[in-house]
Amino acid sequence: MGLGHIRMRKTLKYLVYLAVVCFFVLELTLRAYFAFQTGPRTLLYGTDWHRNSDPSGEIARRNEFFKEHEVGLSQHRDSENREDSVEKHQNEKEGYTKFFPKESKTTRDVDTGERIPVSINNQGFRGPDFKSEKTDGAVRVLTLGASSTFGFYNRDDETYPYFLQQLLNEKCTNGPRFEVINLGIPHSSSGNLAALFLAEGVPLNPDVVTFYQGRNDSSQSSTTNDTSLSVKLYTVAVHRSIFIALLDQLLVGDRESITASSWNIETRVRTINENYLGNLETIRSAAAINDIFFVVANQQATPTAPYPR
Repeated sequence: MGLGHIRMRKTLKYLVYLAVVCFFVLELTLRAYFAFQTGPRTLLYGTDWHRNSDPSGEIARRNEFFKEHEVGLSQHRDSENREDSVEKHQNEKEGYTKFFPKESKTTRDVDTGERIPVSINNQGFRGPDFKSEKTDGAVRVLTLGASSTFGFYNRDDETYPYFLQQLLNEKCTNGPRFEVINLGIPHSSSGNLAALFLAEGVPLNPDVVTFYQGRNDSSQSSTTNDTSLSVKLYTVAVHRSIFIALLDQLLVGDRESITASSWNIETRVRTINENYLGNLETIRSAAAINDIFFVVANQQATPTAPYPR
């Protein structure tokens, strides 16, 4: 190795060392400055102590949760990565996905862990086969929704559309027969369901359409669909370094800064709400035009439903 190469390596090492030292000096300086402006907790920016008012208690609760559920979460990931899992619905349509007709699918019994067969009908939805033309004198009900409507983790005779048909026919013995068609598709957003209803729901000539979904829309808080490794690493850096966070806000150009998307919760929530209500209006107006009675049920997000489907 020549003398020039040795000098170049030493120079590069020195520049890297200088850059690291400058970064930490700037980081500490900014933390001290903003600590005087907003409070001493800013000194711990990017840590659990900065994000939580009771860090020790929060960390203990988090560790306890993962200790209790580590096995269950691992089993869930392994189980639902199967090709025959209902997690995978790859019949792509305009604005939504569904299952292929008569596709062989299974779900998991959360109590026993066994695989449960799922009936996918001739139209690519869950339940028995049905004809596109409505039976004379029947009242046709369509249920729009995501995993709760589809019946994730439920057997074919445990889904609420199944029970709804049974209950309506039991209570209305002297009236018309009811036919409930399950149009629930796991992971669906309100936009997916609006597209599904326009493309396949309206042509089925239903008398009633129900809508039960909201959890999936509320989870769509990210302002970017870019999930590349570089973006993930940059996002972590922004939320750990106050210096990088400041640069992110100053040098974003035409895009929204990552820190702004994290802090400006009101804007994000308002956008989600507007999109959600707009999709509901699309379904409502199409139902009104076609003389379909529209029923909306409110879906709550709870701690026991941590995984949007």
